[in-house]
Amino acid sequence: MTLLECLERDAYDLGVQMSSESPGDRNAIIEIDDESIQNIGRWPWPRDLHAKMVEKLTAARAKTIGLTVFYSEPQVDAGLAYIERFEQQLQTMDAADAAKAPLYETLKEATTRLDTDGTLANKFATGSNVVLGMQFVPGEPIGNPDEDLPAFINAFAIPEANVADPSGEFLLPLSTIAAVPPINTIGEKAQSVGHLITPQDIDGGVRTEPLVVSYYDKFFPSQSLMIAAASLNLGVDDIKLNLGESVELGRLNIKTDT
Repeated sequence: MTLLECLERDAYDLGVQMSSESPGDRNAIIEIDDESIQNIGRWPWPRDLHAKMVEKLTAARAKTIGLTVFYSEPQVDAGLAYIERFEQQLQTMDAADAAKAPLYETLKEATTRLDTDGTLANKFATGSNVVLGMQFVPGEPIGNPDEDLPAFINAFAIPEANVADPSGEFLLPLSTIAAVPPINTIGEKAQSVGHLITPQDIDGGVRTEPLVVSYYDKFFPSQSLMIAAASLNLGVDDIKLNLGESVELGRLNIKTDT
């Protein structure tokens, strides 16, 4: 890092601090900090606990909930598989055997309680307006992707009709070569999904965000852009990309660098 680059970053940081405004009382950050982990338990927390947090935020009438936790892998309790096997074995027994009924109901209850992914997905599906983030891996694609993205992710690609090239130079946003979406059980129940890439400067600071990334022949908005859209009662169809110039969200024109 040269002296000029250091001065430029320091000047930028100072300018941001001096020009920052209060986000008002309509925005809140719920932080999972050291105190939270000491009180609740080590990370990762079970997803039924995430569901309770979403339930509390929904009860507090949060219009849009942005979760920055990646749900790219299922969270399976070690005992769930055995309980499901017991349940299947009971189903093959004589249905008229009334003695098994209490055990069968207990196993059904245990299956529901231990399926924390299902618990969280059900909470998403009850009007909680959750916007999820997902990982994309930066890089320049050469061939084709290893596999197709899930349909619920492709639904949040910016429509081709909304992509313009004012300069004629086809200045693409940050390119990516791999995607790690949420598992279907959870992702399909979210209101929307956006990428969560925060490039770090050489000093570890984060000063920029790609509002849109390209993934082979598709363009995907960031999670923050999708949160803003949801809060304004807009969707991905209301996002327009002007390559190399700006991103439009409804009537809001957000200038960008190339």
